Formats: sequence, structure tokens, C-alpha cells
Amino acid sequence: MTGAKTRILFVDDEPEVLAGLRTLLRKRRKVWAMTFAEGPEAALEHLASAAFDVVVSDVRMPGMDGVTLLERVRETQPQAARIVLTGECDGATSLRAAKVAHRFLSKPCDPALLAEAVERSAALQRELHDPALRALVGRVDRLPPAPSVYAELCERGRADDVTVAELSAIVERDPSLSAKVLQLVNSSYFGFARQIASVQAAVAYLGLETMRDLILAAKVFDTPRARGALDPDALAAHGMETARLVRALEIPGADRDVAATAALVHDVGLVAIACANPEALAAVGGDGARDPERNRSAWGTDHAAVGAYLLGLWGLPTAIVEAVALHHRPAEAAHTPTAFAVCVADVLSEMPEGADPIAEGALDPALLADLGLLDRVGTWLDALAEI
Repeated sequence: MTGAKTRILFVDDEPEVLAGLRTLLRKRRKVWAMTFAEGPEAALEHLASAAFDVVVSDVRMPGMDGVTLLERVRETQPQAARIVLTGECDGATSLRAAKVAHRFLSKPCDPALLAEAVERSAALQRELHDPALRALVGRVDRLPPAPSVYAELCERGRADDVTVAELSAIVERDPSLSAKVLQLVNSSYFGFARQIASVQAAVAYLGLETMRDLILAAKVFDTPRARGALDPDALAAHGMETARLVRALEIPGADRDVAATAALVHDVGLVAIACANPEALAAVGGDGARDPERNRSAWGTDHAAVGAYLLGLWGLPTAIVEAVALHHRPAEAAHTPTAFAVCVADVLSEMPEGADPIAEGALDPALLADLGLLDRVGTWLDALAEI
């Protein structure tokens, strides 16, 4: 509804923390409808009587902890973005929270950072106009890795001689694991001063011990396969090929590392839909899964928007979210080189061997000419032939 305020529920067991939030966020009252709940029991009462766009909760609270509360939110109001705002959180609890929280923020939190996180979450929700799809994505807390990759990670993760470089190479072969690693490393819990947009940098920062925890800890990556609606291995192979190609393209201004990461996860929306509603994916047919027009005709949105929504809620860098959202919209991505590189790589990776993307209508020559890139198509095709 146009002009409607964003409804936010803040939950903490300390009255002074809630009072501080009221004071810090007073200027947001014109655009936010804020409710402050002292403890999880009060929060449940509010959740039973009203719908919220965002729920921001502490983790350590007496009785029901914040993770359990957010699990209830996911069940009863799956459309709501779930944000953890906490001063301390041990490793085991952080892994539990990672399964249910879309964002992590640390106390004390800068009001501008909190406002940005809430507004970004709310804005991403508005991108999906269909409430059923918002609810669908809200129920996806873990994405299934391709089975072969997961098996290899488990096997190598137990080895004494495994290296971070080796684990990184394995993780980069699967878009779901790549997305989960980036979600975790960009959470406030890990305290990194800047956003990490490279899988290799993320794995290196998390370290071998944490990676083993992520791989082997119970139910971190235990979502069942998508019940035949999607082939995770084929999706992983396509993401890997697109990432390799995007690194080989020469597009001025594009960040190849960020573009490669976005390419790895660019179809992650299909995994989300297959997990939560395989019937919806089946409705567009196998050939229509990546066709944004057929997606929109069947669902009212497309898999790119679903993937960007999910990754944005997870707090991945804006450049990655944007590239995923625009990977079928080159005209809109044209002035964002990193996103445009992903568009081109995705198109070329789908071309039959020897095909001309200009003649086939897959790339717009006028757009490429405007960008000064028309004469590079031959070089791109040479790069494709070497993959």
C-alpha cells in the first residue's frame, strides 16, 4: 500500500535498551510504525495481533531466546524480515541464528546502520508484489547444496591436511554454499570491518575450524533436495561456468571478483522456489525456469527478483544483490559494469557452440555500441570457447 508505514517490532528483555532505541529512532516515526516488546512473551502477544514487516530481536533473553522467537516469526509471519541485534553471541548460538536470521547487527548499533538495514529489508520486500511469494521466500532459511559438492566438503573437511584454498575451490563450485558462506561472513557477529564479496576471502576469513563447523554441524546445510523440481548439480555447473566466463570478460569498470561471486549465485532464486514450492517451478516447465517472462507470467515475478530478495535480506553486498536482480535486464544493468558483466556471461554461457549472440538476438548490438563494447564480442566468444 502506497504511503503505508513500515511496521517494525523491536524485542529486548532490557527496558533501558528499548528506551534507548525509542530515543535513537524518534526521527523515524513519520515512516515507521514501531512497537517495542519487553521480552519474548510480550513479542508473541504483539505477533498474534498484528502483522509486521521487520522483527528486530536480541538473542540472549530469559525463557525463550531470540533464535527460538525468530523461528516462531518464520512460522507465523514468514513475510517479515528477521534481524538479530545483539551484544554477544557464542559460536554455537550464532550458527543457530544463522539458520533463521536474515541480518546480524551488533550492539551498540549506529542508528544510521540500523535504519539502513531495516529500510533495505523493507524495500526488498516491496520488490516482490505477490504476498504469496514474499511468504515463500521467507520460509527458506537454508538452501540445499548440490549433493556431490556437499559430499566432497564433508569428506575433505575431516582431513587433517585440508587447506583453506582447497575448501574455497570446493565451495565456489556450488551457488548455495557460496551464498551461505557470504551471508555468514558479512554478519555483524564476525565483526569484519567491510563487506566481503569474494568467496575465497570469505572462507579465508572464517578459517578452517569455522568452515568445518559450518560443513559438519548438525542441520546447517541439511535442507532436503528440491524433490525433483530442480537439478542442483546442473544449476551448480551453470553457475560455475558463468563465473569462469565472467572472469575472462574484459568489461571496463567491472569488478571481476564481485561479478564472479554474483555469477555463482545468480540463479539462486530457482533453488529457493524449488525448495519452498516445487509445484510453482514445475508450472513453468523445465525450459521456462530461467525465462523471466514465463516466470512473471506464472508467478508475478521472476527468479532473479526472488534471488536478489533473498540475498539482500541475508545482507550480501549491494553489488552482488544488484547483479543478481539485473542478470536478465542488460539495458538496466548497462551503466553498472559489474552487473552488466554478469548479464553478458549468463547469455554467452547459454549459447550453443559456434552461435553468434548478435545474430541470434541474445545481445543487443545497439546497446553494446553505446557502451563501446561491440568490437569485444569476438574476444568474448574466444573466451567462451576456451572454457
